[in-house]
Amino acid sequence: MADNIAIDVQAGSRSYNRLDMQISQALHMAIELFENIDFLLVMDYYDDISIFDNSDNPKSVSYYQIKTSDDTIIFSTILREEWLPKLYAHLNNPVYLIETLGLITNCPVKIDDKIFKEEKTPFSKFNDKTVRKIKEDISNKMNIAMDAVDLSKFVHIRTTLTIEKHKDIVEQELSNFLKALYPKITVDSVKTIFQSIVDMLTKRQTYELLDKNSDFPTVRAKKGVSKNDISRVVKMTMLISIPEFSIIERLANYNEDEKYKASYEYTRILNDSQKHDDGFYSLLMKLQNIIIEKPIYNAENYADYAKRIITQIPQNPIYNDLYKQIIVISILYNNWKDN
Repeated sequence: MADNIAIDVQAGSRSYNRLDMQISQALHMAIELFENIDFLLVMDYYDDISIFDNSDNPKSVSYYQIKTSDDTIIFSTILREEWLPKLYAHLNNPVYLIETLGLITNCPVKIDDKIFKEEKTPFSKFNDKTVRKIKEDISNKMNIAMDAVDLSKFVHIRTTLTIEKHKDIVEQELSNFLKALYPKITVDSVKTIFQSIVDMLTKRQTYELLDKNSDFPTVRAKKGVSKNDISRVVKMTMLISIPEFSIIERLANYNEDEKYKASYEYTRILNDSQKHDDGFYSLLMKLQNIIIEKPIYNAENYADYAKRIITQIPQNPIYNDLYKQIIVISILYNNWKDN
């Protein structure tokens, strides 16, 4: 009966043996999507991982289940565990256009005598006998006509992550991604960003207080991680990794009085950046946007440029001119880019 295949929105949170792997896979997919769409990842609610094409007003979504094994997964296991009918249930009264229904495994899938270990295999690539068995199974479990079963959205994805080293692999992927954006990024900054994103995904994944019929804004707030959320972690961490004060001092060419005052503001910046305060983040974004709009002149030194840039920002009793100048110099030195 179809009622037996109702989507369990909390099943993933009770399957602790897959939680870490799901987090790594979600980050792996976020890195792949980052340059292309304003995505929203939803962890362990609609399915193990759900990816919407927009964080605020989505038009389409893809659903993924993650299954792990120390060996090849055979076709009979896929049928016995009812993974495919559970994925197919998303096609019942869809609110958004469904792009993909994906079965992600860390290992190959064996169907008859053929082993599928490619990165992505649409179900249409399976032989006719296998397709018929899948349709029969879904037809019986979902109580729909076999001819009405549509497998066009289904794909098998063989992830490049492994059970033993999935964290190491995705951390290296993140490192490569960040180094392309910020050539001077440090190893410590990469590790900080990686752990911050993992913590954020884990918090969303393990939140279990949502009703199964919660509206999208609530799900987004409690279970979602957007591209913008990840960008914010990266940008905030890059500021935490501002150059040593000796570098700031050299680039700004402070006199003794300025050096003393700048040292104090430098310490304030380090403390404020660790608080993840909205006001501090807003100041950072404003300065970064102005830097993009008004790049440094060829003959202009860092100190003069910083003074020119901060005149574009309204006065604020919390953040004085010297404070803002240090941030501008840090942005220049780290060769920041806007994502």
